[in-house]
Amino acid sequence: MRATHRTSTDSLILGVLLALGLPAVIVLSLPAAGRLAISPDSISYLTVAGQIAAGKGLSMPTFALFGNATGSFTTWPPLFPLVLASGISPIWIQAAALGSLGAVVFLLFATSLRVNALASVLLAWACALSMPLLVDATYVWSEVLALAMTALMLWSFAGVGSSRTWLRWALGVVFCGLAIYARYAMALLVPGLMLALLLAPVERLAHRLRLALLTPVAVGLMFVPLLWHNLAQSHQLTGAARAVAHRGLLANLSDAVLGTASAFAVAPLWKAVFVLALLAVLVVAGGALMARLRAAGDRFADERADPAVWVARLTLVLALVYAAGMVVLRTLVHFDRLDTRLMSPAVFLLGLSLCAGMVAHARSPRHAAWERAVLALPFAVLMALSLHRAAAQGDVAWHAWRERGSPAWPMNSLFVYSNMQSVDAPRVDGLVLCDRPMMVQFLTAWQARQIPPGPWTDAGLRHIASAARALLVDDPESAELAARLRQLLPQATTRQVAGGQLLQWTPPAR
Repeated sequence: MRATHRTSTDSLILGVLLALGLPAVIVLSLPAAGRLAISPDSISYLTVAGQIAAGKGLSMPTFALFGNATGSFTTWPPLFPLVLASGISPIWIQAAALGSLGAVVFLLFATSLRVNALASVLLAWACALSMPLLVDATYVWSEVLALAMTALMLWSFAGVGSSRTWLRWALGVVFCGLAIYARYAMALLVPGLMLALLLAPVERLAHRLRLALLTPVAVGLMFVPLLWHNLAQSHQLTGAARAVAHRGLLANLSDAVLGTASAFAVAPLWKAVFVLALLAVLVVAGGALMARLRAAGDRFADERADPAVWVARLTLVLALVYAAGMVVLRTLVHFDRLDTRLMSPAVFLLGLSLCAGMVAHARSPRHAAWERAVLALPFAVLMALSLHRAAAQGDVAWHAWRERGSPAWPMNSLFVYSNMQSVDAPRVDGLVLCDRPMMVQFLTAWQARQIPPGPWTDAGLRHIASAARALLVDDPESAELAARLRQLLPQATTRQVAGGQLLQWTPPAR
């Protein structure tokens, strides 16, 4: 017995190392020169992390030419900037986050779903190495940290229905809260959990109702400090005012479907295989549901015999609710289109559901061996398509990064994600006024400041000209200010810089 236990423990340790190691190594090896790609969001995260590391708290520089130097940071939740403020290189943080996600998924299958160690490693890789997660992990973005917390949440909720239901539920609530502290969009997990818990393998309806109703209360209590901070600093619970959406429901639904399906297939042949496999999964799932409705006896006998049924149901409900929630939110308020990045949580949850469903059908006692293999086959095909897509696009990204300095991950059917890189800019001794100072400062290493709002009086223009030394002209407001400054400073010179004009001057005589 001791030898058996030692072997089992050794298998778990080796499995964790394998499930963690491959995703981490891939993240470390994909970017060129050991640096992650950068987007405008990345610059914001890094800037706030620098403020935290400098002892200035959760703040953002205002980049104001006059007045307060810093303001409170509320646009995004604080967990990811806090992790970046540790001083660890972002590429190591993302490698650890994606590797941890793979390790937790391995433990979910190996310990909660009782799958053998080798199969659990393969399933963990299939879930952690989808193309959208690789996109997330190779940018300085918060999604992978949020999904690592989500994986821990799923491992916790997998134990609902056991003798430790309340403990596992409480752990799941904590990890759900941490996922939201990493990314606001993960709040869509809460209504999904409420619905899924009504289907949990718990005999009494009253018990399931208590779990479902207590979940938003418990998660909400974790967010009272953050919501209060957002409201006090920005007068918005979400931390920032959101513009009204301009895309309709059907357009957003189309974006969500395409953003999710692009993780599995793009070429016409693979699209056909994807559609056929998806239809087969729907038929199998529909047949299983009808069989359950006709079955007599204990409603939750299957979940008790095989918790993979419960995990498949839980993750499928969460994937559908997340996707539907994003479509509704994008129809009501304006933010980025529902592309590869925004739909990556749905892809991860759907991948887990497919893997758990494949496990459940592959060992169902109700069918002969050949029937179990046939029922599990379409699930396996979909996950194989996901891995094929990730490998093919990852190879493209590896070469694109080394040839052009940008990974060229697909954003949607029309665009790719670009990598913001420093530009060859002349040195400026003094402050530079511009429309987007945080981005300009990152790209040029100038001391950038926001253009003071107009209208500008003659005294105000002299004050501006005395405080700054240059103006980047790249929008109507900066062009208007440049015209006024040229009248005041006829000796000012102009040169082309990165697609715009840089107006430079010496301080006016007092």
